[in-house]
Amino acid sequence: MKTDKSQKIQAALIGTLTLLGVYTLLQIGGEKRTSYEKATKDHEKLLRSRGKSKTRIRNYRNSKSKVSTVKEQKLNDSRELENNFELILKRSLAKLPRIHHVRNLDHEEMVHGQSFIINAGRIVGRIAGQAKRDPSKRPSAISFLKSCLNEKNMYKPVRALCLDYLVEFKAKENFKFELAKVDPQVLKIYQFVQN
Repeated sequence: MKTDKSQKIQAALIGTLTLLGVYTLLQIGGEKRTSYEKATKDHEKLLRSRGKSKTRIRNYRNSKSKVSTVKEQKLNDSRELENNFELILKRSLAKLPRIHHVRNLDHEEMVHGQSFIINAGRIVGRIAGQAKRDPSKRPSAISFLKSCLNEKNMYKPVRALCLDYLVEFKAKENFKFELAKVDPQVLKIYQFVQN
């Protein structure tokens, strides 16, 4: 009995640390994307300063955007979904791991096969990233994060990630949110990651 309990504790700790790693990767990815966008704009300024025509600048932009037909189809699908942000949020909430998903994993999958946590981090991170870039999406994203945080069947490290983004948005936006009402276990995970 003790080994089962210690394995569960170990698995929960590994899950929390993995979630922290995912959060860090998402932050690094955002910084790289920003530096790429800045480099592209700097190159366009350089072309303008050398007296290059608008056509040449447009050709430069077009050369950057050429992709294969498969990638174009994916891009079109993602644009269609971006137009319906509410649908994205609804589908994303359904994709996040629940406690019963985690309970059905054996020890080996729990320790080594944590793709479900990585995917959850990507989902929540993408939604938060879109809300950071587009202020009109923030109210919907905040509602999504609150739903994620308040769902009792949601895997607790994922709920802690949603809490982290909520606290970040609370610093920028004015909305009703009380940290005292958060599940104590989720709050402990959140505080562990913050320290």
